[in-house]
Amino acid sequence: MDEHIASARVPGLGELQAEALALLREFDPRKLCYLDREGRWAENPEKLRDRISHFFLFHVRSLSEEGRASFFTRAFSPFLTESLWPIVGKVAASRAAVPPSPAFTIFETLLWIL
Repeated sequence: MDEHIASARVPGLGELQAEALALLREFDPRKLCYLDREGRWAENPEKLRDRISHFFLFHVRSLSEEGRASFFTRAFSPFLTESLWPIVGKVAASRAAVPPSPAFTIFETLLWIL
């Protein structure tokens, strides 16, 4: 497991929302694109994980700005505690080569749950 995730401070909700919104701005809903396990954009998902990634991004991108903020609050908040953040980091590290950011760490965990 990547030790910096387990020992890192719990990120703030606002910080995560800003990072997630920045990722969504890069998402092109006209293409079958997704975030791969390294946090890079790729096209034409074949694996189930990658198809879920595309669907998740497409769905969140289709929400209104207010809907996105509400979604991020509901989806991210349960993980943002001192006791759960290290577990989220372990899940993400087991699924991604190196989770590149706190938002991607939660993204990988949500994909695992889905």
